[in-house]
Amino acid sequence: MLVIVNQFIIQYAISQKANDAYSINISGKQRMLSQKIIALAAENKEQPSQSNSLKLKNTFEEWEKVHYGFQYGNKEIGLEKLSKENILLVKALDQYVEKAKEKIEQASDNSNTIDIKDLANNQNLFLVKMDKIVKKLESDSDERLQFIKYIELLLAAITISFIMAEVLLIFLPITKNLQRKNKSLENTNKTLAEYNYAASHDLRTPVINILSFANLLKNRKGDNIDEEEKAYLDFIIQGAESMDEMTNDLMHFSLLKEINKEMVETKKVIEEVDNLFKKNKAYELIVKEIPVEIEADKMLIKTVFKNIIDNSLKFVEPNKKPCIIISGAENDLNYSIKIEDNGIGIKAHNKEKIFGIFKRLNNKKLYNGSGIGLSIVKKIIDLHDGEIWVESEINTGTVVNFTLPKSKKSIIQFKL
Repeated sequence: MLVIVNQFIIQYAISQKANDAYSINISGKQRMLSQKIIALAAENKEQPSQSNSLKLKNTFEEWEKVHYGFQYGNKEIGLEKLSKENILLVKALDQYVEKAKEKIEQASDNSNTIDIKDLANNQNLFLVKMDKIVKKLESDSDERLQFIKYIELLLAAITISFIMAEVLLIFLPITKNLQRKNKSLENTNKTLAEYNYAASHDLRTPVINILSFANLLKNRKGDNIDEEEKAYLDFIIQGAESMDEMTNDLMHFSLLKEINKEMVETKKVIEEVDNLFKKNKAYELIVKEIPVEIEADKMLIKTVFKNIIDNSLKFVEPNKKPCIIISGAENDLNYSIKIEDNGIGIKAHNKEKIFGIFKRLNNKKLYNGSGIGLSIVKKIIDLHDGEIWVESEINTGTVVNFTLPKSKKSIIQFKL
């Protein structure tokens, strides 16, 4: 509301100043016409002619129109009425206008009858008094503008007062409340992280015991157990291994808090990950053009490649040889990596869910896994202030893209 009022006053001030300037300008023209009348009257007396007489008459009519326009307004020449006080001052000059009119009309038939000296004296008196009126118009205009300035200052003070009141009564309490909630949330997250780590760590002990003793029992009994008992033991072992993998991944997820960036040889990290998988799985890995080095936490970025490749190897159709293609590029701001596979793909509505913790989008009996792997990947990329997204269609494979930002130092080196 204050802004609207402020704009209204500014526009009003501009309008009034324009009107004042126009009125002062017209009054200056009126003084010029008054002097021109004397000159034309003298010229008409020395060289009487219909043309000179007409010029004198037209100039007087224009002068008269302006004079009475100040009093009554004249839209034709853009004049608005002056204030009552100033109208009375202008009206006091009517006698000089009427006297000049009388002399000019008397001389319309005989130019020699006009008294130039008397007319000049009349016009000079008019000019002296008109000068005083113009000065008053200028003074009134300045006073109006000064008053509007005071109003503007008052509005500015009121606006600042309202802003201060809002800051003290609204924004500060909201900010303090948010700070309290943030502190509470930080404490809650810290407690959850500690609980998560403790739970996942402590859960591993009984799970490892179950797995160890189940394998021990299976090895001791050997051929002395029937097929049904063997199936039960295999089921126990498989469940324990799955639980061990899940708790291990959960523990790693809870520990992801800080990163230590360095320049990492990209192909070397990929080779290390490849060596982990190629002993137990037959697949094809193609590494195309990629950044020679990327700026990242070496252990964590290795986990990113490991978990993405692990997913590509898991989620592939039976009897189909997995094929993974890794490529990348860099610009003056980011490193970008693309990991493509020929797996089963992901439905469009599941693309956002894929990075959620414990989000399994496929049949657990057909495709094993803890459901945490890509959540860990997402958290690592977030810790690097990067971005990750998936492009995929069912039965056409999946493309995982991620970017890592460059530090200022790397940007300078890249430009050089």
